[in-house]
Amino acid sequence: MATKEKKTEDELIKLLMAEVGKIPACDHIISVAIIRPLGQNWEAAWKTEGNEIACRRAFEIARELRDKFDVA
Repeated sequence: MATKEKKTEDELIKLLMAEVGKIPACDHIISVAIIRPLGQNWEAAWKTEGNEIACRRAFEIARELRDKFDVA
């Protein structure tokens, strides 16, 4: 198993927000937090305007970045 590059929480947040910012369907996302659930290194917790749920692509982006980076 290859070792993943490590990023700080702030670096991951910047990457996540930059990627979702490119997607018009995700324009209701206002922030993201890095959480550390049991069984995996990190996960993204999205905050949106109003009662909307984060767009599907946001979760896909988080998964793609989690496959590349661990949190330092």
